[in-house]
Amino acid sequence: MLSSSVDGDKIIIKKDLNIGMATALPSGNLIVPVIKNADQLNLTGLTKQVNGLANAARNGKLKPDDTTGGTFTLTNVGTFGSIMGTPIINQPQVAIMAVGAIKKRPMVIETPQGDSIAIRHMMKFLFFQKLVFKQIALSLDENIKIVITKTSEDEKPKISFAFLENDLEIETFDYSNKLETDFERNIQRFLPIRRITPDTWIDNRTDRILTLDDLLNEYADQLPDEISKNLLRIKSVK
Repeated sequence: MLSSSVDGDKIIIKKDLNIGMATALPSGNLIVPVIKNADQLNLTGLTKQVNGLANAARNGKLKPDDTTGGTFTLTNVGTFGSIMGTPIINQPQVAIMAVGAIKKRPMVIETPQGDSIAIRHMMKFLFFQKLVFKQIALSLDENIKIVITKTSEDEKPKISFAFLENDLEIETFDYSNKLETDFERNIQRFLPIRRITPDTWIDNRTDRILTLDDLLNEYADQLPDEISKNLLRIKSVK
């Protein structure tokens, strides 16, 4: 479904894989030349196409055919030093992927002596898709799961939080309408956080190490009482 386009209320699936590459121009504007049949090119062929199209774009020598027929777009926000961004989908395509800057981050690795934390160079890939979805699940950590359900383009997403113990759901509640306006802010603050040890997390935006106390101190007052209470319950179990 990624190599497709939208025409009115129809989704047209393409047989070719034509990759658009967002390219900054000297004027500050952006243009998206297209690598035709990218799936049929090897690394050398892709490199030649990327360099040729980028140079033609910056020198104003692109042909009309060079910017048409794209089925999926790649963009690089890492050139600005960013590790994440929210690129705009190139209509009528249905998806775009952004790659961030390469940064050093702490990661848990397995060694013969057991798990340890090591520094690794990592790049974040961000994928955005303009399609109606039925359900997606996002995990804050191994104890809390956020489920978003949506069945039509105009319907507001139904949001619920599930609290887990040993992978079993022990409590679920829907996010109330009165808190709907706060959801986007809360979800954006939580999603960049990932767990690196049983008791610590890392904020992907700042590379800051967070403890459970940090989560409670910094986020609890912005969450529904039910979530704050369950975070406290998780802490009391540890």
